[in-house]
Amino acid sequence: MLVTPYRERAIASKSQREQLDGLLKVTAPHEHVFLAGIGVSVLVFLCWMVFGSVTRTLSVDGILIESGPRYPIVSTSDGRLETYLVVPGIRLDVGDPVARQTVPDLEKRAAILHELVDSVAAEIGEGGDEALVSLRASIRKSLLLLEAERIAKGTIVSHRAGVVMTLLRSPGEDLAAGDRIAWVRAASELPLRIVAQVSDGVAQQIRPGMPVTVTIARPDESPRQFRARVADTPIKTLPDWLAPSVPMDPDEPLQRVEFLFDADDVTGVSDGTPVQVHIRLEQHSPATLLVHSRP
Repeated sequence: MLVTPYRERAIASKSQREQLDGLLKVTAPHEHVFLAGIGVSVLVFLCWMVFGSVTRTLSVDGILIESGPRYPIVSTSDGRLETYLVVPGIRLDVGDPVARQTVPDLEKRAAILHELVDSVAAEIGEGGDEALVSLRASIRKSLLLLEAERIAKGTIVSHRAGVVMTLLRSPGEDLAAGDRIAWVRAASELPLRIVAQVSDGVAQQIRPGMPVTVTIARPDESPRQFRARVADTPIKTLPDWLAPSVPMDPDEPLQRVEFLFDADDVTGVSDGTPVQVHIRLEQHSPATLLVHSRP
């Protein structure tokens, strides 16, 4: 049988249509529903990313402090701390003694005068030379004045009225003139405060009045939570007396922020109690948070 080129092309074209018909399948109705569900889910997710809102919460470590300015008690001269005469919590008036220290310079001069008195007394003997007797009396008078000065300089007193908060040294430690040995807090009617340190980025997001939750956990009791708010105080660096007590990261610049309790029923806590503050930051859309979280 004669096969023409036209017939060969027709046979090849029919074969290709049969292969294509084998590849094409009609989608079942339940598969349409499945694909539509995926599309709706993606659309809902995109709408939530753009128009939804997420509240960010940040937890920072802080410390509870009693209000009132604090003043350092300092050593009077070079020497060694002998003993404290107070304990934290003691109320002081101006001039009350806080500690005793040695005054090596005055002690050496007093020892020299003692030796001089003994030497003059030996020379006087039984003769009672009036000049030597007068000299001995003069030396003794100088010795008494020197002893009074040594006792005065050896007694460290408070120049402010208030409550002893912290003792900074241990007996036996060497002191230089002006070294701090204690902190005294002046009386204040202001409420308890919480002080924490936050990074510059977090500080820019904190606004006065923002609500926070404060958790106070002590070893002898279950954790307690109190409502508080960001205080209306400017964010600034920590004072010298507080810096050693507040947790901080030495590799990151931090700023001070304060919080005030909403109620006055915070009891059973003392100055220096560590706390954890949970700050509720402003709400943002998930898309915004995703963009800002990328480096």
